[in-house]
Amino acid sequence: MSTADSNHACAIFQVRKMAELLEKTNSSYYPSFKSIFHDTVQALTEAQDINLYLKPLATHFEDLEQVYYSQAFCNFVSIMDIHIFIL
Repeated sequence: MSTADSNHACAIFQVRKMAELLEKTNSSYYPSFKSIFHDTVQALTEAQDINLYLKPLATHFEDLEQVYYSQAFCNFVSIMDIHIFIL
């Protein structure tokens, strides 16, 4: 397990413990905490989806950055093909 994975696991554990504590004590902060947690999970899922679908385009954009404007059209066509495939 990498350091990042262990830090992530530790953070998840701490968040769950915090949620349990707030719920058990009937804290007025619990509804807000629950809402923020839900929004954060949704945002993370959305970010992972965006990363998944844009990652194939990264090499094409890197190639596009390396060519002159007159040569860019060929690269742009391949990017549009992938974009249409994703949609």
